[in-house]
Amino acid sequence: MEKIVKKQTSILKRILIIIGIIIAVPIIGLIILLLMQPIIDGIDHSKFISLQNQSRLIYNDLQKAAAGADNWQYEAKCSPDRAGDWSTGSYYCSTTSSLRLSITSANQIEALHDKYFSIIDGSKSLKPIDNLSKVQPSQFGAQFVISTAGRQYKTTDGYTCTYSAELGQPNEPGIPYGTPISGNVGQATLMFDCTGKAKGDWYK
Repeated sequence: MEKIVKKQTSILKRILIIIGIIIAVPIIGLIILLLMQPIIDGIDHSKFISLQNQSRLIYNDLQKAAAGADNWQYEAKCSPDRAGDWSTGSYYCSTTSSLRLSITSANQIEALHDKYFSIIDGSKSLKPIDNLSKVQPSQFGAQFVISTAGRQYKTTDGYTCTYSAELGQPNEPGIPYGTPISGNVGQATLMFDCTGKAKGDWYK
């Protein structure tokens, strides 16, 4: 009888140990996650600050090349991945250098592209992931029509950057490529944008 009692006690202890392990493992995992979160956030934050610093250097080079003739703008901002009740707590953070001005010929958009593209394309912090594309190839910089040129890059931390030079109709987005510019005045828009998914609003 004593042996049966001891055996039952032993089985009960094992069951209690298993239940304890089942309960303890998730709690320990949660504690580790909470302890690691500041470190993970710190790494993510430093990567986006590095991206901002690299983007700033490129922007400064663009401003230097402009020599006061063109006014480049710079912006760094983060937007929620999802807003409202569906918020994920993540953000998309981007740095954007942009230039917008009125032009009256295709030669001007080609000249702007030639002047600034080489600065971006020559940056040591960027790795091209495609070839320079022109839409339409026979029209960009050759005909005064809706057209664009662009190329994509990856930063050293793996974030995507996009360069684009567009010739458009002022205040009329969405016009098909190849459409002639009316009124003899077009809008040139040059942009260099780097974007990545972040764990916080690092640019606020």
